[in-house]
Amino acid sequence: MQGMGLILNQVSLMAIFAFCGFLLARNKLLSRQGLEDLANLLITVLSPATILNAFAAIHIERKILVNVAIVLTGALLSLLLPIFLSSFFLRHEDEDSKAVYRFALTFSNCGYIGLPMIQALVGIEGVFYGSLYTSLQTIFMWSYGVKVMSTERLKGKAFFRSILKNPNNIAVLIGFFFMISQLKMPFLLSSALQGFSQTLAPVSMLILGGQICYYDLADFWKKGKLYKICAFRNLLLPLALLLPSLLLVPNRLLILAYVLPTACPIAMNTALLSILYRRDVQLAVQLVTLSTLLSALTLPVIAALCCLPG
Repeated sequence: MQGMGLILNQVSLMAIFAFCGFLLARNKLLSRQGLEDLANLLITVLSPATILNAFAAIHIERKILVNVAIVLTGALLSLLLPIFLSSFFLRHEDEDSKAVYRFALTFSNCGYIGLPMIQALVGIEGVFYGSLYTSLQTIFMWSYGVKVMSTERLKGKAFFRSILKNPNNIAVLIGFFFMISQLKMPFLLSSALQGFSQTLAPVSMLILGGQICYYDLADFWKKGKLYKICAFRNLLLPLALLLPSLLLVPNRLLILAYVLPTACPIAMNTALLSILYRRDVQLAVQLVTLSTLLSALTLPVIAALCCLPG
Protein backbone atom coordinates (compact mmCIF):
# COMPACT_ATOMS: atom_id res chain seq x y z
CA MET A 1 0.00 0.00 0.00
CA GLN A 2 2.88 2.34 0.79
CA GLY A 3 4.37 1.74 -2.65
CA MET A 4 1.00 2.34 -4.32
CA GLY A 5 0.56 5.61 -2.44
CA LEU A 6 4.04 6.77 -3.44
CA ILE A 7 3.39 6.03 -7.10
CA LEU A 8 0.13 7.96 -7.05
CA ASN A 9 1.87 10.83 -5.27
CA GLN A 10 4.66 11.03 -7.84
CA VAL A 11 2.26 10.74 -10.79
CA SER A 12 0.02 13.41 -9.24
CA LEU A 13 2.96 15.79 -8.83
CA MET A 14 3.91 15.22 -12.45
CA ALA A 15 0.31 15.95 -13.47
CA ILE A 16 0.32 19.22 -11.49
CA PHE A 17 3.55 20.40 -13.13
CA ALA A 18 2.24 19.41 -16.58
CA PHE A 19 -1.06 21.18 -15.96
CA CYS A 20 0.83 24.37 -15.09
CA GLY A 21 2.70 24.09 -18.39
CA PHE A 22 -0.59 23.54 -20.21
CA LEU A 23 -2.11 26.66 -18.62
CA LEU A 24 0.94 28.77 -19.45
CA ALA A 25 0.80 27.68 -23.09
CA ARG A 26 -2.99 28.06 -23.29
CA ASN A 27 -2.71 31.66 -22.05
CA LYS A 28 0.11 32.41 -24.53
CA LEU A 29 2.68 32.81 -21.75
CA LEU A 30 4.72 29.89 -23.07
CA SER A 31 5.19 29.77 -26.85
CA ARG A 32 6.49 26.92 -29.00
CA GLN A 33 9.82 28.75 -29.19
CA GLY A 34 9.75 29.13 -25.41
CA LEU A 35 9.23 25.38 -25.03
CA GLU A 36 12.17 24.71 -27.34
CA ASP A 37 14.33 27.13 -25.32
CA LEU A 38 13.31 25.37 -22.10
CA ALA A 39 14.17 22.00 -23.67
CA ASN A 40 17.61 23.34 -24.61
CA LEU A 41 18.13 24.65 -21.06
CA LEU A 42 17.13 21.28 -19.63
CA ILE A 43 19.39 19.28 -21.97
CA THR A 44 22.46 21.54 -21.65
CA VAL A 45 22.32 22.65 -18.00
CA LEU A 46 19.76 20.94 -15.75
CA SER A 47 20.27 17.39 -17.00
CA PRO A 48 24.13 17.48 -16.85
CA ALA A 49 23.94 18.94 -13.33
CA THR A 50 21.60 16.14 -12.24
CA ILE A 51 23.86 13.48 -13.78
CA LEU A 52 26.96 14.88 -12.09
CA ASN A 53 25.15 15.15 -8.77
CA ALA A 54 23.94 11.52 -8.99
CA PHE A 55 27.34 10.04 -9.92
CA ALA A 56 29.17 11.96 -7.21
CA ALA A 57 26.77 10.59 -4.59
CA ILE A 58 27.59 6.94 -5.40
CA HIS A 59 30.18 5.32 -3.12
CA ILE A 60 31.26 1.83 -4.18
CA GLU A 61 32.90 -0.47 -1.62
CA ARG A 62 34.88 -3.59 -2.51
CA LYS A 63 32.77 -5.89 -0.34
CA ILE A 64 29.64 -5.20 -2.40
CA LEU A 65 31.21 -5.50 -5.87
CA VAL A 66 29.38 -8.81 -6.54
CA ASN A 67 26.04 -7.14 -5.83
CA VAL A 68 27.04 -4.19 -8.03
CA ALA A 69 27.86 -6.61 -10.86
CA ILE A 70 24.45 -8.33 -10.53
CA VAL A 71 22.55 -5.02 -10.69
CA LEU A 72 24.59 -3.72 -13.62
CA THR A 73 24.05 -7.00 -15.50
CA GLY A 74 20.29 -6.76 -15.00
CA ALA A 75 20.31 -3.10 -16.03
CA LEU A 76 22.37 -3.87 -19.12
CA LEU A 77 19.96 -6.61 -20.19
CA SER A 78 16.99 -4.24 -19.72
CA LEU A 79 18.61 -1.81 -22.17
CA LEU A 80 19.97 -4.25 -24.73
CA LEU A 81 16.77 -6.31 -25.08
CA PRO A 82 14.56 -3.47 -26.41
CA ILE A 83 17.41 -2.20 -28.60
CA PHE A 84 17.69 -5.65 -30.17
CA LEU A 85 13.94 -6.25 -30.54
CA SER A 86 13.14 -2.78 -31.92
CA SER A 87 15.54 -3.31 -34.82
CA PHE A 88 13.25 -6.15 -36.02
CA PHE A 89 9.73 -5.05 -35.12
CA LEU A 90 9.91 -1.41 -36.23
CA ARG A 91 11.38 -1.93 -39.68
CA HIS A 92 8.26 -0.76 -41.51
CA GLU A 93 7.79 2.50 -39.59
CA ASP A 94 8.75 5.85 -41.10
CA GLU A 95 12.03 7.31 -39.85
CA ASP A 96 10.53 9.87 -37.45
CA SER A 97 8.15 7.39 -35.81
CA LYS A 98 10.83 4.69 -35.68
CA ALA A 99 13.24 7.00 -33.84
CA VAL A 100 10.62 7.95 -31.24
CA TYR A 101 9.44 4.35 -30.74
CA ARG A 102 12.99 3.01 -30.34
CA PHE A 103 13.87 5.64 -27.76
CA ALA A 104 10.59 5.14 -25.89
CA LEU A 105 11.02 1.35 -25.77
CA THR A 106 14.54 1.60 -24.40
CA PHE A 107 14.49 4.33 -21.76
CA SER A 108 12.32 4.77 -18.65
CA ASN A 109 11.60 7.59 -16.22
CA CYS A 110 13.56 5.69 -13.58
CA GLY A 111 15.04 8.63 -11.69
CA TYR A 112 11.91 10.58 -10.80
CA ILE A 113 9.59 7.64 -10.08
CA GLY A 114 11.82 4.58 -9.61
CA LEU A 115 14.32 5.79 -7.00
CA PRO A 116 11.75 7.35 -4.59
CA MET A 117 9.71 4.16 -4.75
CA ILE A 118 12.76 1.95 -4.10
CA GLN A 119 13.64 4.13 -1.10
CA ALA A 120 10.12 3.78 0.30
CA LEU A 121 10.16 -0.01 -0.11
CA VAL A 122 13.69 -1.02 0.96
CA GLY A 123 15.50 2.10 2.21
CA ILE A 124 18.73 3.87 1.34
CA GLU A 125 20.64 0.69 0.42
CA GLY A 126 18.15 0.10 -2.38
CA VAL A 127 18.63 3.68 -3.59
CA PHE A 128 22.36 3.03 -3.94
CA TYR A 129 21.78 0.02 -6.18
CA GLY A 130 18.98 1.78 -8.06
CA SER A 131 21.38 4.65 -8.77
CA LEU A 132 23.61 2.19 -10.60
CA TYR A 133 20.73 1.49 -12.99
CA THR A 134 20.08 5.19 -13.61
CA SER A 135 23.80 5.79 -14.19
CA LEU A 136 24.03 3.06 -16.81
CA GLN A 137 20.85 4.28 -18.51
CA THR A 138 22.30 7.79 -18.58
CA ILE A 139 25.36 6.55 -20.48
CA PHE A 140 23.18 4.71 -23.01
CA MET A 141 20.72 7.58 -23.36
CA TRP A 142 23.33 10.17 -24.28
CA SER A 143 25.14 7.90 -26.71
CA TYR A 144 22.79 5.36 -28.32
CA GLY A 145 19.70 7.47 -27.58
CA VAL A 146 21.13 10.60 -29.18
CA LYS A 147 22.24 8.59 -32.20
CA VAL A 148 18.69 7.21 -32.61
CA MET A 149 17.05 10.63 -32.31
CA SER A 150 19.55 12.69 -34.26
CA THR A 151 18.73 13.46 -37.89
CA GLU A 152 22.45 13.68 -38.68
CA ARG A 153 23.93 10.34 -39.66
CA LEU A 154 27.42 10.71 -38.23
CA LYS A 155 29.80 7.78 -38.42
CA GLY A 156 33.16 6.81 -36.97
CA LYS A 157 35.21 9.63 -35.49
CA ALA A 158 32.56 12.26 -36.21
CA PHE A 159 30.01 10.29 -34.17
CA PHE A 160 32.35 9.82 -31.21
CA ARG A 161 33.30 13.50 -31.31
CA SER A 162 29.62 14.45 -31.18
CA ILE A 163 29.15 12.13 -28.16
CA LEU A 164 32.11 13.62 -26.31
CA LYS A 165 30.91 17.16 -27.01
CA ASN A 166 27.49 16.45 -25.50
CA PRO A 167 27.31 18.18 -22.06
CA ASN A 168 25.53 15.17 -20.57
CA ASN A 169 28.34 12.82 -21.54
CA ILE A 170 30.90 15.31 -20.20
CA ALA A 171 28.95 15.21 -16.92
CA VAL A 172 29.05 11.38 -16.99
CA LEU A 173 32.85 11.38 -17.40
CA ILE A 174 33.42 13.92 -14.63
CA GLY A 175 30.93 12.15 -12.37
CA PHE A 176 32.55 8.78 -13.08
CA PHE A 177 35.90 10.25 -11.98
CA PHE A 178 34.40 11.42 -8.67
CA MET A 179 32.68 8.05 -8.18
CA ILE A 180 35.85 6.01 -8.73
CA SER A 181 38.22 8.33 -6.88
CA GLN A 182 35.74 8.88 -4.02
CA LEU A 183 36.78 12.53 -3.91
CA LYS A 184 34.28 14.91 -2.35
CA MET A 185 33.03 17.88 -4.34
CA PRO A 186 33.41 21.35 -2.84
CA PHE A 187 30.32 22.17 -0.78
CA LEU A 188 29.36 25.18 -2.90
CA LEU A 189 29.53 23.21 -6.15
CA SER A 190 27.62 20.29 -4.63
CA SER A 191 24.89 22.64 -3.38
CA ALA A 192 24.58 24.28 -6.81
CA LEU A 193 24.25 20.89 -8.52
CA GLN A 194 21.57 19.80 -6.05
CA GLY A 195 19.67 23.02 -6.68
CA PHE A 196 19.73 22.47 -10.44
CA SER A 197 18.79 18.80 -10.13
CA GLN A 198 15.70 19.64 -8.05
CA THR A 199 14.32 21.69 -10.96
CA LEU A 200 14.72 18.92 -13.56
CA ALA A 201 11.38 17.15 -13.02
CA PRO A 202 9.21 20.31 -12.75
CA VAL A 203 10.74 21.89 -15.86
CA SER A 204 10.46 18.69 -17.90
CA MET A 205 6.78 18.34 -16.99
CA LEU A 206 6.12 22.02 -17.76
CA ILE A 207 7.46 21.30 -21.24
CA LEU A 208 5.28 18.21 -21.58
CA GLY A 209 2.18 20.14 -20.49
CA GLY A 210 2.96 22.94 -22.92
CA GLN A 211 3.35 20.46 -25.77
CA ILE A 212 -0.01 18.88 -24.91
CA CYS A 213 -1.59 22.31 -25.42
CA TYR A 214 -0.07 22.74 -28.88
CA TYR A 215 -0.86 19.25 -30.20
CA ASP A 216 -4.16 17.46 -30.73
CA LEU A 217 -4.19 14.52 -28.33
CA ALA A 218 -7.94 13.87 -28.46
CA ASP A 219 -7.68 10.73 -30.58
CA PHE A 220 -4.58 9.10 -29.14
CA TRP A 221 -6.69 6.82 -26.88
CA LYS A 222 -7.80 5.00 -30.03
CA LYS A 223 -4.28 4.23 -31.33
CA GLY A 224 -3.55 0.56 -30.71
CA LYS A 225 0.16 0.97 -31.50
CA LEU A 226 0.63 3.26 -28.50
CA TYR A 227 -0.86 0.66 -26.15
CA LYS A 228 1.44 -2.04 -27.56
CA ILE A 229 4.55 0.12 -27.00
CA CYS A 230 3.41 1.05 -23.48
CA ALA A 231 2.53 -2.57 -22.64
CA PHE A 232 6.04 -3.65 -23.61
CA ARG A 233 7.72 -0.78 -21.76
CA ASN A 234 5.57 -0.89 -18.59
CA LEU A 235 4.86 -4.62 -18.23
CA LEU A 236 6.38 -7.14 -20.65
CA LEU A 237 10.02 -5.99 -20.42
CA PRO A 238 10.14 -5.91 -16.58
CA LEU A 239 8.40 -9.31 -16.44
CA ALA A 240 10.95 -10.75 -18.88
CA LEU A 241 13.68 -9.66 -16.47
CA LEU A 242 11.83 -10.53 -13.29
CA LEU A 243 10.84 -14.15 -13.91
CA PRO A 244 14.36 -15.57 -14.46
CA SER A 245 15.73 -13.26 -11.74
CA LEU A 246 13.41 -14.77 -9.14
CA LEU A 247 15.03 -18.14 -9.87
CA LEU A 248 18.66 -16.99 -10.21
CA VAL A 249 19.07 -14.08 -7.78
CA PRO A 250 18.34 -14.88 -4.10
CA ASN A 251 18.58 -11.24 -2.93
CA ARG A 252 15.19 -9.59 -3.59
CA LEU A 253 16.62 -6.13 -2.94
CA LEU A 254 18.96 -6.49 -5.92
CA ILE A 255 16.10 -7.65 -8.15
CA LEU A 256 14.03 -4.64 -7.11
CA ALA A 257 16.96 -2.32 -7.91
CA TYR A 258 16.98 -3.14 -11.63
CA VAL A 259 13.47 -4.49 -12.34
CA LEU A 260 11.50 -1.62 -10.79
CA PRO A 261 13.36 1.12 -12.75
CA THR A 262 12.75 -0.94 -15.88
CA ALA A 263 9.01 -0.92 -15.13
CA CYS A 264 8.84 2.87 -14.84
CA PRO A 265 6.98 4.79 -17.58
CA ILE A 266 8.58 6.03 -20.78
CA ALA A 267 11.31 8.61 -20.21
CA MET A 268 10.39 12.30 -20.44
CA ASN A 269 13.48 12.77 -22.61
CA THR A 270 11.55 11.01 -25.39
CA ALA A 271 9.55 14.24 -25.79
CA LEU A 272 12.46 16.57 -25.06
CA LEU A 273 14.81 15.06 -27.64
CA SER A 274 11.96 14.92 -30.15
CA ILE A 275 11.70 18.69 -29.78
CA LEU A 276 15.46 19.16 -29.99
CA TYR A 277 15.96 16.95 -33.06
CA ARG A 278 12.68 17.82 -34.84
CA ARG A 279 11.19 14.33 -34.58
CA ASP A 280 7.48 13.48 -34.20
CA VAL A 281 6.83 15.51 -31.04
CA GLN A 282 3.10 14.72 -30.95
CA LEU A 283 3.78 10.97 -30.98
CA ALA A 284 6.41 11.36 -28.24
CA VAL A 285 4.06 13.38 -26.01
CA GLN A 286 1.29 10.80 -26.52
CA LEU A 287 3.59 7.93 -25.53
CA VAL A 288 4.92 9.66 -22.41
CA THR A 289 1.42 10.69 -21.30
CA LEU A 290 -0.18 7.26 -21.81
CA SER A 291 2.72 5.32 -20.29
CA THR A 292 2.76 7.56 -17.20
CA LEU A 293 -0.97 7.12 -16.65
CA LEU A 294 -0.77 3.32 -17.08
CA SER A 295 2.17 3.09 -14.66
CA ALA A 296 -0.21 3.84 -11.78
CA LEU A 297 -1.66 0.37 -12.47
CA THR A 298 1.40 -1.61 -13.62
CA LEU A 299 4.11 -0.42 -11.20
CA PRO A 300 2.43 -1.75 -8.01
CA VAL A 301 2.06 -5.17 -9.66
CA ILE A 302 5.74 -5.33 -10.59
CA ALA A 303 6.80 -4.05 -7.15
CA ALA A 304 4.71 -6.71 -5.41
CA LEU A 305 6.19 -9.47 -7.60
CA CYS A 306 9.74 -8.23 -6.90
CA CYS A 307 9.10 -8.58 -3.17
CA LEU A 308 7.87 -12.19 -3.34
CA PRO A 309 9.67 -14.30 -0.71
CA GLY A 310 12.45 -16.50 -2.06
